[in-house]
Amino acid sequence: MPLDMDIARRARTHLELFSSPVCRLSRAYPGDRFLADARASPARRYDPESRLRDWWDAETVAEFEARAQCLARLYNGFEVVGTHVRGNKTLGENIADFGGIKAAYHAWLSWFVDDHCKDVDPDKMPMTFKLCRRAARPTRNQRKLFWVSYGQNWCDKERDQSLKLSVKTDEHAPDRFRVNGPLSQSDDFARDWGCPAGSPMNPKAKCSLW
Repeated sequence: MPLDMDIARRARTHLELFSSPVCRLSRAYPGDRFLADARASPARRYDPESRLRDWWDAETVAEFEARAQCLARLYNGFEVVGTHVRGNKTLGENIADFGGIKAAYHAWLSWFVDDHCKDVDPDKMPMTFKLCRRAARPTRNQRKLFWVSYGQNWCDKERDQSLKLSVKTDEHAPDRFRVNGPLSQSDDFARDWGCPAGSPMNPKAKCSLW
């Protein structure tokens, strides 16, 4: 199930709302995760006209649920202050996190190409424009900064008592796992940071929903 191109296009539109080049890295993520959340359960039970009906075929539903349970098992394995995260309880928000950061990353790459070649007129210099777009790519340090910027969204400090309570009652996973969860399953992150195959942040078997 590849990344929904409609999600990517909308994410890129959201990205354009940010004026600062730094903000254009991963700060579009919070809005983009809601685009992904719209494809998740129970929102997926509403059709594009917001009518409550089953509009996915049985094969798509079965595949979605199987992939979603991969995420649930992943988060069940996360532990904080002696308490395991509840993978199914946090599943909807985890799905949104996974889809949001993936959409934001690819929207940023798309924006980068457009911005890099904005001064080249495609009508007057079609070959130059084509070559410009082919060569346009963020440096490795720029790509790393994208992920650092994302991680900073969830940088905090909590008391152990607060963490235990949130694991039991909150539909969101603890903040550290909102970073390590999606990024450990991201081929883009592993490539940009050069994580060895089989390492904690680049396991050989990954969960992929979109």
